[in-house]
Amino acid sequence: MNKKYNGKLSINIIASIIQMVINYGISFLFTPYLIKVAGSEAYGFVNLGNNMVNYATIVTVALNSVAGRYIAIAIHQDKKEKANEYYNSVIWANVIMAVLFAICFTPIIVFADIIFDIPVKLVGSVKLLFIFIVINFMITIISSVFSVATFVTDQLY
Repeated sequence: MNKKYNGKLSINIIASIIQMVINYGISFLFTPYLIKVAGSEAYGFVNLGNNMVNYATIVTVALNSVAGRYIAIAIHQDKKEKANEYYNSVIWANVIMAVLFAICFTPIIVFADIIFDIPVKLVGSVKLLFIFIVINFMITIISSVFSVATFVTDQLY
């Protein structure tokens, strides 16, 4: 293995470890604060909303992983036009999936108080929370294809 590759590998591993530590640190410090401020029953809805979105994420991960592979192969074969076709196709597929998931989640948000046992004082807040979680999910889906560039150039850090 050459030194250039070893350097990038080391930087990528260190950056991934730092990112993981920061994520766990934020969760470790923020969760008790959130439970103290919002209450434990309100915090349960945060996990519920995130779990619903995580199940939907499984579908998108498959598409974006396959897309990343084909885009990387096309770029390394110096077929930039083909890579652009894959890239544009995946962007549109992600936009369509984001819209479809938003349509699927809309009835859940609208009828959240009927579907889930939500205390009356939290109904508006929980619906707003679900809206923000779905918006975040849509942005994540649409922008996930942009990470292919860092993968292809081996610049994950």
